[in-house]
Amino acid sequence: MTTGITGATGFLGSHLLRELLGSGDEPITALVRPKAHRPSRDRLMSALAAAGADTALLARADDLVTVVEGDVGKPRLGLDPTAYRRLADSLDTVWHSAALVALTGPRDPFTAQNVVGTQAVLDLAAAGVRRPRVHHVSTAYVAGGRRDGTVFEDELDDSAGFENYYEASKYDAEVLVRSWARRHHRPVNVYRPSLLLTDLPIPDGAPGHTFATLARIASPFLGDGPVAPSPLLTAADTYLSGMPGSDTSLPLPLPGRANGTINCLPVEHAVRMMLAVAARPPANLVDTYHLVSPHETANTDLLAAIAHHLPRMSLTFGSPPVAPSPVQRLFYDVVSPFLSFFRHDRRYDRRHLGEATKGIADPAPPDTAYLRAAVGSYLYHR
Repeated sequence: MTTGITGATGFLGSHLLRELLGSGDEPITALVRPKAHRPSRDRLMSALAAAGADTALLARADDLVTVVEGDVGKPRLGLDPTAYRRLADSLDTVWHSAALVALTGPRDPFTAQNVVGTQAVLDLAAAGVRRPRVHHVSTAYVAGGRRDGTVFEDELDDSAGFENYYEASKYDAEVLVRSWARRHHRPVNVYRPSLLLTDLPIPDGAPGHTFATLARIASPFLGDGPVAPSPLLTAADTYLSGMPGSDTSLPLPLPGRANGTINCLPVEHAVRMMLAVAARPPANLVDTYHLVSPHETANTDLLAAIAHHLPRMSLTFGSPPVAPSPVQRLFYDVVSPFLSFFRHDRRYDRRHLGEATKGIADPAPPDTAYLRAAVGSYLYHR
């Protein structure tokens, strides 16, 4: 039995690969997009180590994991016909985790990677002599701009629109998955993680995730450590030096729901639940699972954890100034994509997930120490 995985050098994918290696001795084929600056296998092993794989598990990866260089955004994954057929004929299970994860950017790259790429993986799953079971990683944010209420696992609704092209592309990918399952009469599992966190330190070169965006935004304001010169840092220093008295923090009231919540889940818990769900026989043609915590995190708690690491900022929820200073205006322009996380107070139904993972204890509510560590692991990621 051979398992195929895409996105194994990414944040969730590397943790999923680590869990797969720890749970069995079956061969694994990882499709890794080639990059000129570093061999694909080296990147895969570094991502595994960053995900917490110890020496023994890295040795297992050497024995069990075959790396195939390919790109889900290209026809036949960028493989020649012979290599493509060989890969398709070898697979018994396919985990599709590869995606462009970002909060900003034009539509076309998201469509190429997240929509066209999903279709390419589905085509691969249908091209071989076997009938591999497909596991598709989506996101809880296919709920898009929906602000309130309960989002159910079986729902796929675009009526509220989307906050960004990432969300829209993941919605479109789920539409493709459902269509493919009906057309081929093949079951598919869809996993929708919420905001995934880890409190483990993230070394240089490790896969980034949502808070990596925040790190790029906030790095000029970090309380310690060297930072590269930037227009934001220069503008902030000029602004703060001109403030009267001893006040040296930049007032930044942020638009958002002070009484809202955000769902945060440790990535280590998410991958354990994914494998528990995958071990069950399919119940429907498409089974969708919200990989979410049963405990919502208050927006104010997450903002406080961010503010803990940014002593040069005074972060609060409130209306931005009518006439912001140049540095405030610059900050708001840069940080605005991240603010979509603070606009919601919705809940995610997890009944299917609960039924499928009865043997796994729920994660503890993220406390202050965990949130500070989780935010810090990204803020200090260079």
